[in-house]
This record gives sequence, C-alpha cells and structure tokens, in this order.
Amino acid sequence: MENFTQQPTNNVDEQFLSKWSWGGFLMAPIWAIASRQVALGLAIFVLSFIPFVGFAAMIYFGVKGRNFAWEKSEWESFEVFKQRQKLLDKVGIISTIVIVVLTLIFIAMGMVLLSGF
Repeated sequence: MENFTQQPTNNVDEQFLSKWSWGGFLMAPIWAIASRQVALGLAIFVLSFIPFVGFAAMIYFGVKGRNFAWEKSEWESFEVFKQRQKLLDKVGIISTIVIVVLTLIFIAMGMVLLSGF
C-alpha cells in the first residue's frame, strides 16, 4: 500500500502552479470541492455571505489556488491535476459568460415589459 502524504515532485510544472486560476477565482466554492477540498468549499460558500469575505476568497484562489490544491490534496499524478485545473478554468469562464448573457437577456426582457410594449 502506497503512502500519498507527500506529493511526488517529479514532473511538476512550477510555472503552471503559479498561474492565475480562473476556476478558483470565478467559482471558488465549487472549485475547492472539485479540487478535493470539500470542507474548504463548504466553508467558502458559508463565509461568502459575509461582505468582502467572498471576494477575498475569489482573489486568493485566483492567485494561489493551483498551488494550494496541489499541496493540500492527493493526486494520482501532476498530469491528472493539471487536466482537472484546466477543466475547472474552462467551466468557470463558460459558466460566467452564460450567467452574464442570461442576466442581460432578463434585464432586456424586463425593460421591454416595463415600457408597456
């Protein structure tokens, strides 16, 4: 039985770990859970209802998220970790675009209905 308490350091791309994490920034609680930090994700969700705490978490996980997730979780390999982080970045960006577009559509619909069209 292998002991995974220490992450293997071979083939680790330090430059990738230091890059901005769009997934961590745009959807911090979901990103944390998907990065195998369930308790942290739930804590971020609850604390995000306190003014400025949610925004601070977004900034922190945007800057340090990848490094944090690599150090605090067990991964089969760095490639598996890297694929997961890239997927979470894409999901964060796409979901944010969808939410913004839907919000603009609903605002436009509301304006049309309020204008008596």
